[in-house]
Amino acid sequence: MKQTDPGVRIIGVEPEWENDAYQSFHRGYRVTLPTTSTSIADAVRVQTLGELTYPIICRFVDDMVTVSEADIASATLMAALETHLLLEPAGALGLAAALTYMQLLSRNKPVVALASGGNTTLENLHHLQMKKEMLRDV
Repeated sequence: MKQTDPGVRIIGVEPEWENDAYQSFHRGYRVTLPTTSTSIADAVRVQTLGELTYPIICRFVDDMVTVSEADIASATLMAALETHLLLEPAGALGLAAALTYMQLLSRNKPVVALASGGNTTLENLHHLQMKKEMLRDV
C-alpha cells in the first residue's frame, strides 16, 4: 500500500500486554520483552520482532498504537455478532484500534482495518464474552 501511495498512513497495532513492536518503533531499536504475556491475542505473543520484520516496520509504518485486552475482546465479539466474521483475537487488532482511536482518525478519509485469522472456535468466542467484563477491570 505504502509503495503504491506514499500518502497512505499505516498504523501498526499491538496488545498493551505484548508491546515489543510498539516499544521498538517508538524507541528506534528492537526491544525484547522479558517474557511472553497472557494476552488473548495469542498469535502475536512474541518477545521481540524478527530481524526481517523490524526494518519493514521502520520503513513503512507511520505510527504504532496499543489496545487493551477488553478492546481486543470487544472487537472480536463485534466482528462475530455484527458481521458474522469469526476472527481470532490477533486478527481483530486493527478493528480494535479503529474503534478505540476513532476520534483521532480523519473524518474525511477512509479507514481500513485488516481483519484476519480463523484460528478460533465458537467456544473461544463464548469464553471471550464471559471474560469481557473482567478484562475491562484490568
